[in-house]
Amino acid sequence: MNRVESVFEEILQQHPEIAERLRQERPRASIAAALARVRNALGLTQREVARLMKTPQSNVARLEKATGNPQTTEALIAYAKACGLTLGLVFMVPTKEGVAIMEATAIDEDGRSDEFLRSLITVSPVARKYLPVPAVAAASA
Repeated sequence: MNRVESVFEEILQQHPEIAERLRQERPRASIAAALARVRNALGLTQREVARLMKTPQSNVARLEKATGNPQTTEALIAYAKACGLTLGLVFMVPTKEGVAIMEATAIDEDGRSDEFLRSLITVSPVARKYLPVPAVAAASA
């Protein structure tokens, strides 16, 4: 751990409220970073995405910074569509080998992407042993 990381860790230990706030904001920050990575990989500017979304460029900037505009499902679908993509949701379970995709769905208008994505999912017997025990089964045991 370098000096900056150790100072940061020390601050988080001394201020648990800051650590909690960072924990709560991490999902929004991860989504924002993914949006920017996708846009950059496609060679698009924020202005181009905004034009395709029919929204001001500042809204795209806020989505990519996880500030201001809420990252609603509708906004994320519009962003993906402006980039020529389909938004999806993937549920994963960690395994010793990495992760196993347990369920995935594409959020598209005609369902073709969803059907294709779901057809690719297979859960190996090895991955099944990492599945969490359902709360109902645990409660009745």
